[in-house]
Order: sequence, then C-alpha cells, then structure tokens
Amino acid sequence: AYKNLTEQYKNALEYNASHILVKEEEQAKTILADLKRGKAFEEMAKEHSIGPTGKSGGKLDWFDLNSMVPEFSTALMVLSEGDISQPVKTKFGWHLIKLNETREKKIPSLEKVRPQLVQNLRQRKINDYLNSLSENSEINFLGKNINPNEITNLQLLEKLDD
Repeated sequence: AYKNLTEQYKNALEYNASHILVKEEEQAKTILADLKRGKAFEEMAKEHSIGPTGKSGGKLDWFDLNSMVPEFSTALMVLSEGDISQPVKTKFGWHLIKLNETREKKIPSLEKVRPQLVQNLRQRKINDYLNSLSENSEINFLGKNINPNEITNLQLLEKLDD
C-alpha cells in the first residue's frame, strides 16, 4: 500500500498560491487593472478580499489541485510562477489567483501515513468480505409486498399485537 502511495506522488506537484476573492466580476477586473499598474497583490488582497485568507494577503498553504474547486485548479495549472490569472468564477465568487511557487510533492514517511494505510486496508478487507457474503447469499425480504398505506391502519397493528 505504501509503495502504491509513493508511486502516486512521483511527478505530482504542489502549489503555493495567493488569491483575492470578491463577489462581482467587475470588481475583480478593476483590481486586476490596479495590479497590472503595479499595486501589490498582498495589499490588494488585504483591502478587497472577502475570503478568510484576505487578512494574510490572500496566501494559501501548499496544496495539490484536487483540494481546490475545479475552476480554481484549471486556472492555476496554466500560470507560471509570479503570474496572475484573469478573473475566475467559482461557487465562492470571483478569484484573482497568483501562482507563487510550485514544487514536487513530498512523499510522506511510512510512519506518518501508516495509520491511514492500515485503516484503508482494513476497510477494503471489510468491504470485500461484505461483498462476498452478499454475492454468495440468497436474500429474501420479508414483507416486501406490504402496502405502506396498510401500516398506518391501527386496527391491523392491534391485531398483530394480539
């Protein structure tokens, strides 16, 4: 399982980016124009971003593309380090994204991921066992032909209690 995990990490990238999130496209375009005229991205994020990272200049921690909404990830993939995207619409609003840096994803040590791997293997074994039980069993549903309207008939329920 660990070998499979390390294979997934080969040539995988992590991204360090900043973003400014606003509600309206026009506001994003205005901010982009200010950025092109030399205003600092971090200052514009502090001033305008409605996202939780606005206070820190829009800086995001290192992440992989799967942890972001697809529109954000797609816009980020085409940027070079230092570039700022055109306004990008997501379900959160309009983003201006600045790619700060990329790096190869670090392979975690076996000790760090062992509990997760063990849990995944246990779950897979349980799922396989449950699937084998259902595949090799005949399942009969008692009462599958009961009319739901009859269940609300209190007289019938009282007869069952007798």
